[in-house]
Amino acid sequence: METEISKLREEISSEDWETSLSAAERLADMGTSESILLLVENLRKKSASIRNAAALGLMRIPREEHLVYLIERIRELGPKEEIGTLVYALECFNCSAILTDIVNLYLNGNFEVRQSANNILNDQSFVLSNIEWEEINRKLQEQDLTLDSFNIRYVIK
Repeated sequence: METEISKLREEISSEDWETSLSAAERLADMGTSESILLLVENLRKKSASIRNAAALGLMRIPREEHLVYLIERIRELGPKEEIGTLVYALECFNCSAILTDIVNLYLNGNFEVRQSANNILNDQSFVLSNIEWEEINRKLQEQDLTLDSFNIRYVIK
């Protein structure tokens, strides 16, 4: 197992997309804490293709703790960076607690980011505080939008 992890550690860092993606998929399929940690570490890379492979690997095992790693990296990079695949990966996670982030991505991202954010907005349900609801409504109104512009299902707690 250790030799396979070492091999995959090298392969996921490859600038060859197919090699990197294949390694990320195999790491996800292993599902060990070591293989997951390796995927998370590769989210931190400068190379967008390596980050993308890692995000797609994490997408194969959509656990709540993996959502945290993805959204943290998306926040760090910002909506103007190459984050489309990272946002796409969010589509398979339960994003119910991060509506503010999804709205920000929709309002500030490029086409690819907006498309994935829109899918999340229309396909998932969200839980909001009154403060979050007011903030989101304010941001949307600045763009002549409302929560009703989307098919957003939400509950205020």
